[in-house]
Amino acid sequence: MILATAIQSCNTPDAGLIGRAVCLALEKAGLDRANGVLLFMTPEFSRHARDAVMAAARAAQCAPVFGGIASGVLTEEGWTLDRPAAAVMIFGGRAFLRPPEPGNPNPVLCYSGGETFPEEWVSSSAHREKKHFGCIFSGNFSETSAFASAWQSGHLAFPPHCCAQFGDAPLTLGVSFGLHLPGVPMRIESGAGYRVGKLDGRTAIDSLLQLFPERPPLHRLMALVAKNAADLDTFPDSDHQTLPLVSLDADGSIALAGEIAPGNYLRWATRDPPTAQKDMSRVVERLARQRPDPVAAMMFSCVGRGPFFYGADDIDLTILRRRFPKIPIIGCYGTGQIVPVSRAGNRQCSRNAVVAALLGAAGT
Repeated sequence: MILATAIQSCNTPDAGLIGRAVCLALEKAGLDRANGVLLFMTPEFSRHARDAVMAAARAAQCAPVFGGIASGVLTEEGWTLDRPAAAVMIFGGRAFLRPPEPGNPNPVLCYSGGETFPEEWVSSSAHREKKHFGCIFSGNFSETSAFASAWQSGHLAFPPHCCAQFGDAPLTLGVSFGLHLPGVPMRIESGAGYRVGKLDGRTAIDSLLQLFPERPPLHRLMALVAKNAADLDTFPDSDHQTLPLVSLDADGSIALAGEIAPGNYLRWATRDPPTAQKDMSRVVERLARQRPDPVAAMMFSCVGRGPFFYGADDIDLTILRRRFPKIPIIGCYGTGQIVPVSRAGNRQCSRNAVVAALLGAAGT
């Protein structure tokens, strides 16, 4: 298997940048053409997506070009979040990038340019039994050729969703949620819509302050919500929502960024850089034990967790590339992640997560 990456940035989005990135990756790999291209671009390229995808296909001399628009892009060389940029990974030799195959049990890489991944990825027989992982980017896109956020097999995708597999090359997946969970699940006794009233006989604010008397900044607090308490006890391998807090109100209630219902269960959590860094290290070490000789890696991170979260650098990417310094890495920053969760049918959208995948050699 032959794989290589390139990351390029510019001041003004230009489809020629994409062709140059593919050519650079081909040069690194010692190839004249590729079997497939994984391409992620920043939102500045959405108006130029058609030309950019065509430029990637021409430079690689192949049709299978997959990917989408994201808040930022990354490779093992670094990350870009603050200017127009693109990251590519080219596949050569025995490395392939194809639409999902019904008889292939390997995980599926997914991208969705919307709030959630499509329902057919959950319900169709071609997807139902497979693990899914990848990125969601909720940009303000119109489903026209003027603005496009996803591409599959070298064509723009409307609706903006794409998915691919890597032939018979195996994948090992890991997820870092990076959350500190000091409390226990509590039953929502009152509340409606987006507002939580009482939890186990106390106001929502009282239950929160009992765990966090110093009251951390609101943007660091999260609510995990599920229909069953057991799903929050077995976090993260469970079916749940991860909801940011919006406001703490004078009546003791708390507004969340998602709807809740009395009778459901809630567990407070907070996110902080030391906890997230420790969790990412744990996930990467587990992946290394399961697949000690990967040929490439992928990383899909929440835009609110990378450099903006750690300050100045993406510690999660640093942990991954220090552990695997000799392999190509590609990924992007999105507004949500597609996470394999075994008890929830292997599909879930999450916030503040990092999804990491190690790709093994074909046939192993």
